[in-house]
Amino acid sequence: RAFGEALALFEQKGDTRGSLLCIAYLIEASVFIRQPSQVILKWIRAGEQALAALKGRHRFTWARTLLWQQIGLGYIAGNGDIPKGISACRNAVLLAQHIDNQDLILNASVILTLGFVQSGDFSGARDMLDKIRTMTREDRYPEYRALKNITNADLALKRGNLDLADQLLSKSEADIEKFGLIFLYPGVVEARALYFTQTGQFTQAEQTADHLSDFSILEGNDFYLGISHRIKAMCHLHQERYEAAAGSAKLAVNDLDRSRRGDIHLCLARQILGFSLFHLGRTARAAVELEDALAYFKGIGADLSFSETAIALGILSAGKAGDAGHFKAGFEKAIENQYRHFPLLEHRTLAEALVRACLARALPPADLVDYFSGFTNNDLLSAVQTAICKSLDRGAKKEQVKRAEQLRPLYKMARPRVEILTLGSFAVLINGRPLDPSVFGGAKPLLLLKAIILNGGSDIPKEVLIDALWPSAAITAGEKNFKINLHRLRKALEPSPVKAFGHVYLSQKTGRVSLDPDLVRVDTLVFMTLAGRGRQHEEREEYHRALKCYSDALAVYRGDYFADDPYLEWIGPHRDLYRLKCMEILACKAGIHEELNQWQEAVDAWQAILAMDSCNEKAFRNLMILYADAGLKSDALQVFARCKSALKHEMDAEPDARTLEVYNRITAG
Repeated sequence: RAFGEALALFEQKGDTRGSLLCIAYLIEASVFIRQPSQVILKWIRAGEQALAALKGRHRFTWARTLLWQQIGLGYIAGNGDIPKGISACRNAVLLAQHIDNQDLILNASVILTLGFVQSGDFSGARDMLDKIRTMTREDRYPEYRALKNITNADLALKRGNLDLADQLLSKSEADIEKFGLIFLYPGVVEARALYFTQTGQFTQAEQTADHLSDFSILEGNDFYLGISHRIKAMCHLHQERYEAAAGSAKLAVNDLDRSRRGDIHLCLARQILGFSLFHLGRTARAAVELEDALAYFKGIGADLSFSETAIALGILSAGKAGDAGHFKAGFEKAIENQYRHFPLLEHRTLAEALVRACLARALPPADLVDYFSGFTNNDLLSAVQTAICKSLDRGAKKEQVKRAEQLRPLYKMARPRVEILTLGSFAVLINGRPLDPSVFGGAKPLLLLKAIILNGGSDIPKEVLIDALWPSAAITAGEKNFKINLHRLRKALEPSPVKAFGHVYLSQKTGRVSLDPDLVRVDTLVFMTLAGRGRQHEEREEYHRALKCYSDALAVYRGDYFADDPYLEWIGPHRDLYRLKCMEILACKAGIHEELNQWQEAVDAWQAILAMDSCNEKAFRNLMILYADAGLKSDALQVFARCKSALKHEMDAEPDARTLEVYNRITAG
């Protein structure tokens, strides 16, 4: 009311700057007390008209910047037109940069980030958060620090990073309590309720929703009552209590439709209602709710909500003319933005959607499989396997065979990943858990696996493997031994294969054996790949990236190749190769640390080489130089003495000319 009265006085006096500021604050106040969307839009329109009247006149830049910022807030948080809000915030950031006002840059950037989160542009949100990370100090801008943390928490919730969301919400709650930021309180309460829902803490979520309902009565604002019902509807939906979910969603729709305080909240409630009716089998009514919500989400650029709604509509229309179109639209957005977490699509529904989209050929199979390969949640992978098996149970035999071929790539990606550790103690891990050696049914299947790895892991003639394991056996006996142990090895890796697909980890075609490269990862390949990337970064003088690759490679190298089999002669040459590569990586790492003046890290790397090769003169020489350059002459001379002793004891040799030259330079000062 006060801002409204002030605006009338400024307009009466023809004070343009005062009018711009009052309109900006009216938009902000309207958003924070949740006035109806039409009221917020009225002030936005007034602001846009005031700015248009100043076009070409470079006056009142601070006030114009603030107004653009609040128009952005009004569109994003009040009216729901996210693209217009993002555009307004960008205008504000540009103007704030023009006058070098860090406060306004920060404020507009936080609201811009909120717009990216609401639209599902997580990459844009992440970039903006990185830019504003250093803009808020402990006791400055507490309201924007709290808003930034709420925004970041919302982003974490939408990406499924629940631990981070919890930490950020706790920080926001602390700021709100410490500085009395009551206008941010409902937002953080809503986000906390969504966190409880996604972590399965349904009792706490409903209690938080009740708290929001009490706040609604306290403020005399039925908007928060609608949000409370929406949270409860989501709780019921996640608990598969679909009748209760539909009931709460209807209450939310009624309250939010009556208050008209942000159409996006109304459509989110209709989305939950549509999902609930979908699960109840009321497909016609569900389709109406979801189609309307889909059109709205598309219009405002809310890609995450659009994606999951389109996918649900694809399942609703499965087998009909529109299913491929809905699947295509939904999964294209998911692939474009790399969405791996959907607030309303639980694993079973998402799994069914992936299978149906694959069968409908909504997208090129390679695109869908590549997207699916990024999922790591074991519950989802299991749900996809179940959905595939259910699909294969339907229809005639010929149709089942056709579906199996279509679904084979998806089935493979849903299988648990196998990791084989050969650097250090040998181990086979499935989804990160080591297999008990007893499942292999003896030593020979394990030896067969080792022989497959030693021969490259792919396209190995079975005769090569038979000669390695049974060199003295007759042809018939060798074939029999190979067949028995191949079966045991396959069974250990895959105890219950689906008949339509057979064993997928280890194949034999035309007498040649291969591990599947998509499903089986051998640590030596990872080790060599990281070493190669490190070298490429080093050659481009991207030293920090090179160090990251080298450090990751050294973490993979847990010890000598097949350390448990020190006397197998066919392993020896490979063992030497990887050992030398490890020392080469350490030497490269030491050289970079020297280049970056990281003295201790360089010393540690050369010492690590000596721990592997006590007679490595290159390491001794570099250590002597490092100590001497640091003014530690006595330490440098001790390194030389250690070098001389090691060479005498291990090789009955003396230091070479290069080492002696370094020693003489040090002694000469």
